[in-house]
Amino acid sequence: MNRHILIVFIIFGFISCNNAQNNRLPEEYKDYKSLDSIKIKDTIQFGNHYLKLLFKSFDPIEVVLLPSKELIVITTNKKEGSDIIKNFFKLDKKGEIIDSISFVENYEKGKEELLNNYIVNKKQKNFTTWPLDGKKNKVKFILQNESMNADRVTEKKMVDEIFNKAQFRIIDYDFDYVESKDDSKGLKKQNDKIEPVIIELNRTVYIIVYLMNGQWFNYYTFTDISKRISLDELLSSREGSNTLFKKYNKAEKDWEIVVNKNIAYKYFHKIKNQKITIPGGGNTSYQSNWWKGQLFSNVVVSNDTLKIYDSLFLDENWPSKTPIIINKKQIGSLHRGEREYFESLMYYLNKSLNYSLFTNDEKKLYVIREKDSIK
Repeated sequence: MNRHILIVFIIFGFISCNNAQNNRLPEEYKDYKSLDSIKIKDTIQFGNHYLKLLFKSFDPIEVVLLPSKELIVITTNKKEGSDIIKNFFKLDKKGEIIDSISFVENYEKGKEELLNNYIVNKKQKNFTTWPLDGKKNKVKFILQNESMNADRVTEKKMVDEIFNKAQFRIIDYDFDYVESKDDSKGLKKQNDKIEPVIIELNRTVYIIVYLMNGQWFNYYTFTDISKRISLDELLSSREGSNTLFKKYNKAEKDWEIVVNKNIAYKYFHKIKNQKITIPGGGNTSYQSNWWKGQLFSNVVVSNDTLKIYDSLFLDENWPSKTPIIINKKQIGSLHRGEREYFESLMYYLNKSLNYSLFTNDEKKLYVIREKDSIK
């Protein structure tokens, strides 16, 4: 064999052996369980507890704890065309599904939103009390000042009362309202007759959607009331604010994950470094080197420890919004793909519930319960 070829083989073999050594998973992480392959109702048992994947969704899952300590979980399924099936599930204190209700959402039917523990459809102007009492019949909104002919004094008094007494309120808009107006100065002569010129004006209608004493209302006005709504009120009540895993940060004007001390990131196993093309604005894109690998984590539940891992990409050059810290060092940002950002593992515990909630993906929801409750 040619001497130079032999040297190349030796060097290549040394590099390959070195890479194999570097990519070898440490023994202490070989018993960790993968979250990637878990299907609905699959379980991972650890100590006296088990983790079960209970829900998957097309859109991020919404989770709300009612005053009764029952849990409302909202998921969606994509149908053909533009239809979305929105599912509302009710769980008892043991984490068992005890009731559900579903709706079809599209442009014509509008969206079903959970607002202040009621299911509200602003487009259809109706609501249901199902989350609170199990009743599934739809109740109509009461419409106020729909013709918008109230004088300013009456209107101001009504708006003040809404802002002072309503249990919940949100501002909606109608940008397509057309007002016909007699232009008294625009007289013209047609067939020897003097006729007024009727003009049409597009005006913005402000709609206060509000709740008072168990009834939902719409109050209509031309008066710009947007200045009476603070930025914090607007952002904290936006769509997607139904969550137990995040809280609104007034200083940052944004929602952030509640960092939980029960979660500990232990190790990121680097498997392969590869160049990723990331889409930018318009037709632009840029390239970055990311590590394909696995994030190993511990979740402490009572005296037991759930040991799990996720298959992810690591960008060491870009910090994460929610810091992923291993050995007191922020490792960078994590991704499931070029477009899907991994924020953090999330865990929720409430002493009033006989279970806890966990997720590694906002489109999935897991429950953690004691073994004797497996079904």
